Amino acid sequence: MLMLRSSLKTKLSPPCPLVIDVGAGTWIVGGLLMKDLGYANVDGIDCCEAILQKARDKNIYKNVFVSFVDEKKTKQYFLLFTGGILCFTIRQDSLDQPSYGYLEKFQKLEDEKK
Repeated sequence: MLMLRSSLKTKLSPPCPLVIDVGAGTWIVGGLLMKDLGYANVDGIDCCEAILQKARDKNIYKNVFVSFVDEKKTKQYFLLFTGGILCFTIRQDSLDQPSYGYLEKFQKLEDEKK
């Protein structure tokens, strides 16, 4: 956690037009960005409604989307620019849980070179 905080603090500085936290159900990255580092424009996306509800309850994100990252077509997020940062966290027990489908989806994205 300290490494993530330090990395974000040195590589990005507010204001940032819009940040999306992929895998936002844990709200860890969103919490760091908004509460610790002062980012005001953070949206969250996660594929699990039950987990994402916890993030909603914390009122960390401006917008919350229940979807896999490659399925939501909001036309708000166009690219990750060179030198940009894409990071997300996932708990090992969630990754290993077949009913969540994370491993299968990650494998599909990797196979499709996305």
